[in-house]
Amino acid sequence: MVGFCRGITYWVKAPPSRVQKVNSYLHLLIIDFIHRSGVHKIFEDITIATNKLIQFLRIYKIIALLDFNLEKLVALLGLGDVLFDIRIKTSISHEPLTKELWRFIFDEMKRKAQTADDPEVGIKRIFSATGDCTMQEFDTNGDLIAFMRNMSATYRDFSLIESVIIWHVATELLYYTAEKVSNEKTYNARELSKILSDYMLYLLQLKPALLNSTASFSKFRLRDTCVEAKKFFEEKSLKPNLVKFACEKIMLEFNAWEVLLSVLNDAIKLANELQKLEKDMKWELVSKVWVELLSYGASHCRPKAHAQQVTSGGELITFVWLLLLHFDLVEPKS
Repeated sequence: MVGFCRGITYWVKAPPSRVQKVNSYLHLLIIDFIHRSGVHKIFEDITIATNKLIQFLRIYKIIALLDFNLEKLVALLGLGDVLFDIRIKTSISHEPLTKELWRFIFDEMKRKAQTADDPEVGIKRIFSATGDCTMQEFDTNGDLIAFMRNMSATYRDFSLIESVIIWHVATELLYYTAEKVSNEKTYNARELSKILSDYMLYLLQLKPALLNSTASFSKFRLRDTCVEAKKFFEEKSLKPNLVKFACEKIMLEFNAWEVLLSVLNDAIKLANELQKLEKDMKWELVSKVWVELLSYGASHCRPKAHAQQVTSGGELITFVWLLLLHFDLVEPKS
């Protein structure tokens, strides 16, 4: 499971973060030993002394200058993608997925299976590459569906690749600008949306074959979207770690540049459309759209690609594929 993906936090140079924070029993034992032995006090003293030294020497100014020059050197050598891959790989969390997530996906698959039994609905109308099927359930006035269809029509060949990036950026914007949620169901939907959004972008970046995509094309889409976002943040002189402020700023003030493969403008428009929905409905819709996109990706991936994942412990998308087979939601290949 990936905790950091190329999104808002990356563009404003905020440190990688994980949604899930599950401490193992061994980890808790180690922490307990450190506190009992008093070792932590030594580290605290070292930290205090180091911080004082840094403040005294004003090293942060030198570090900022070096970081700027290093970024230029990386760009000059064409190592940007390599450096990003290293950063995203070191941010991958191997902690177990929550029971709530597994239960949510299972319940959605079961519900979809019951819907598919209706001959008027059928398998083809329970998941799509755009989240259209879920939106039909929630969008009573049809505005959101019309928006998505008009938007996808502007692309030569709109696919799951564009959809994942657009929905991921929209989810990030909504997640970091959202007001506090007191309702447990809505809170869970919001957190599950974030986890699945990060996971799908992780697949797109590191395992595109599982989304039936080529690595080069998905990276081009991501690269150009990032270029456009970074231009905006640099123009506004946004400082690191101001993620919430950056999200609010880009949703209100962004004007698209002519960046060939960027989908940023459409993602911002989608986020603003979703923001019009009532809070509880919004997060329920987004969470179920992510299950739909995950299901679509799982069903359109080659079985051989799924089988190869099993030997290395498997991926969530592969287990979803098995669940789809169990519920008879995968159309037989001709």
